[in-house]
Amino acid sequence: SGQPGLRPMASSPGGRAASASPEPQAGRAGSPSVFGFSLPKPGSRAAAEATRARALRVLHSVFEDAISLHRDGHPDRALACFEQALAGYRKYLKPGDPMIVKALNNLAATHDRLGNAEEAAALYEDASREVALGAPKWGINPFAKRQHELMLRHLALRRAAVHTSAPRVGEGVPVDGLLAVGQALAEGGAELARAGDSRAALLTLENARQAL
Repeated sequence: SGQPGLRPMASSPGGRAASASPEPQAGRAGSPSVFGFSLPKPGSRAAAEATRARALRVLHSVFEDAISLHRDGHPDRALACFEQALAGYRKYLKPGDPMIVKALNNLAATHDRLGNAEEAAALYEDASREVALGAPKWGINPFAKRQHELMLRHLALRRAAVHTSAPRVGEGVPVDGLLAVGQALAEGGAELARAGDSRAALLTLENARQAL
């Protein structure tokens, strides 16, 4: 008997067997099929999820490139990448998603590094609001609660550092206050590292280094 999915072999006039050709396999009704696997129907929920997953992979790559550019001393180029990543995350993720918070935080840090104090402070406030939107249920996940508290503290300290480090009319930069913020950021970075969030810890410690 022939193999499943193949036409039975027939004899040719010369006595040799004609080669078998694969029988086309049907997918689900209305869906195209490739090697027996059904593809998502255009416009279906599965197709939308596949598009979203591809978009997020690209956005994560853009986000990582922005971090590298910022770290390598190219804040102007990092700024454009962070803005692109943030716009995409807001399109494909729910409000309060950690990636939106991280994008806002990094965008604010980049503006701060470029000397755009007002933009940086406003973005830190936006990030704090996003953290509140994504607050988990504390009783179910105490680790998430701790992460939430640390992130809010980090954002508040960074926003304070923006104002503290900005010169004021008739006054100089309040060095003591800036040192206190840097020390608090260093402590927050150490806590994040102990909690296992190495990326947030690295960014927090880098901000502490700049403040100190």
